[in-house]
Amino acid sequence: MALFTVKKKLSFEDDIINNCILRGSCFVNGKKRILELFNNSELSNKQRAKLICKEYGIGGWGSPLNGDGLHGADYGSKGLKIRYRKDREDKEMLLKWEDVERRIKTLIDENLYIG
Repeated sequence: MALFTVKKKLSFEDDIINNCILRGSCFVNGKKRILELFNNSELSNKQRAKLICKEYGIGGWGSPLNGDGLHGADYGSKGLKIRYRKDREDKEMLLKWEDVERRIKTLIDENLYIG
């Protein structure tokens, strides 16, 4: 029996993904609606991913950035495109909604999604 658990340090990219997802859908009560999807045991992972896509809709956000970090996100039918800067280089990654669903589930399981 361990007295404490050691959390694995997240990679820079994992931290960027989590920070983006923790912003939620940017709609009022969006995170609450997403959390309710995970409380519905009748939904499959795929169904949840489609409903998360619907909650996010088509849109995005962005912010000016000095230095490295999360810069913005765009979302639509293909997934969540995250824009960030690392080592003074602008980058982006696309997460399919199934990947977003899995990441949200992990954040919920770790009691990090709703704070």
